[in-house]
Amino acid sequence: MYGGPHTFYRQPQKIERDIQTFLIDHGFNGFHVPVYCRWFDLEQPASARIPDTDPSPDPRTFEALE
Repeated sequence: MYGGPHTFYRQPQKIERDIQTFLIDHGFNGFHVPVYCRWFDLEQPASARIPDTDPSPDPRTFEALE
């Protein structure tokens, strides 16, 4: 289990460090990233916290996952 996209958004050093630690040093083969409703608002883990009734996807979430 890895942190949600809000924990590593625009932090390439953290991602590189975690890849080294978990994938290379410990032999894991990937990260499980819990996104929940952050598809629609990077800062909100639950749909009840998104004030818009018809939210658009949050490009920051996709940027973080790239």
